[in-house]
Amino acid sequence: MKKHILLQAKYLAFVSLALFISCNSEKNNKNKFDIQIQNSNSIIYTNAIIVSVIDNENQYDSIRFSIDSSMATFAYSASNSYAIPFIYKSVGTKNATITIFSKTEQEVYTKQITIVSNITPPYKNFTVKNMYNHDNQAYTQGLEFSKGVLYEGTGMRGESTLRKVDLQTGKILKSIQLAANFFGEGITILHNKIYQITWQENTGFVYELESFKQISTFTYTTEG
Repeated sequence: MKKHILLQAKYLAFVSLALFISCNSEKNNKNKFDIQIQNSNSIIYTNAIIVSVIDNENQYDSIRFSIDSSMATFAYSASNSYAIPFIYKSVGTKNATITIFSKTEQEVYTKQITIVSNITPPYKNFTVKNMYNHDNQAYTQGLEFSKGVLYEGTGMRGESTLRKVDLQTGKILKSIQLAANFFGEGITILHNKIYQITWQENTGFVYELESFKQISTFTYTTEG
């Protein structure tokens, strides 16, 4: 009976120790501070960043804020709020690093913030001056207007074309069809030649501007 009681006591002591270690481990893994950044998803480029440190009974000595290879360090403030000056170099999504220093240790936190431009683009009205007929069956991929004529490249395998179009009437003045295995994409005109690329075939075509006669092909490693 005594042996049974002794074993039971050892078991309870073991369980108590395990619970203590577990709870202590959770306590140690818990962040000592909560970091909040005001308007972190949209900080105007010229504004300061307002960082607040929520102190969970672990008073610290100072904080350091770094971003874009620049940093600012502040001594402890009873308000737990810091205005980080204009130290970032560009707009976009960035990772900010906040380091909290205490007498014996330091903790590092990373927060994502978004810096947006301080320039408001002007809104300009527009007026539709004209409308032109166009083949609504054309899967348009490339357009270029040159010397009063519209040149168009269309897509879809088995339907891809290069066209010369009368802008005023929409009439197709000249057209050639690509082989069925090609999906036509963008076009451009340079030195009396038309260049047309394809989507996934890694092949481009060069034509004479006036005759649409194919002069050569070229290859590239990207899509379209």
